[in-house]
Amino acid sequence: MTDARSSLASAAASSCWREISLSAIVHNYRAVRSAVGPAVKIFACLKKDAYGCGADEVAAVLAAEGVDGFAVASARDACRIRTRAPRTPILLYPGINPQWASAVSEQDLTITLSSVSELDTWAVTSERLSAFVKVDLGFWRAGALPAEVEGLLRRAAATPNIDIKGIYAHLSELAGTGPTANEQWSRLKDLLASIGRPGCFSTSTRTASISLVRSSSVLRTRVW
Repeated sequence: MTDARSSLASAAASSCWREISLSAIVHNYRAVRSAVGPAVKIFACLKKDAYGCGADEVAAVLAAEGVDGFAVASARDACRIRTRAPRTPILLYPGINPQWASAVSEQDLTITLSSVSELDTWAVTSERLSAFVKVDLGFWRAGALPAEVEGLLRRAAATPNIDIKGIYAHLSELAGTGPTANEQWSRLKDLLASIGRPGCFSTSTRTASISLVRSSSVLRTRVW
């Protein structure tokens, strides 16, 4: 880079900045809490450094508000959040490699399972791990198909070092494609009815959480 370009780049960098209103984020959280009520758990998705807002700073204010958990896509974001929210659950979305099982256990993070093969890969690490099962209700991205979930849960219930904490699904509302939010919610209700039989959950997970990801869809359809 020439001296002129370097000077321009430096000037541009010094004249651009982001101002993040943490009070606005708190306001939004309180609005969602007011809408869903105290009985519904809220996991704040803070992936990609809280979408550029600063995962650690946002985590700190939301933890102070009593948020029930966080969800992230990378171990880096999870570790930053853990320093500011030492006791709040943190869910890792699909993608982290089981080679990091020891660090995941040490930081008390919750993994995502989408298949029996993923479960088996984490199980052989021998680390005691908490997990959520992700269900694909029509988004066609990641997650076990509804027909696969019961087998996955039964396998997990028989795996001593894996503790299933809940099930979640990412709602898809792409215009003109795929099922509607109500149709996906109906699929989830049918699934929950089918897995309520003995043997799907271990004794410690009888009160597992059920979570839907996509705030706008959940608020609009009022499925809680």
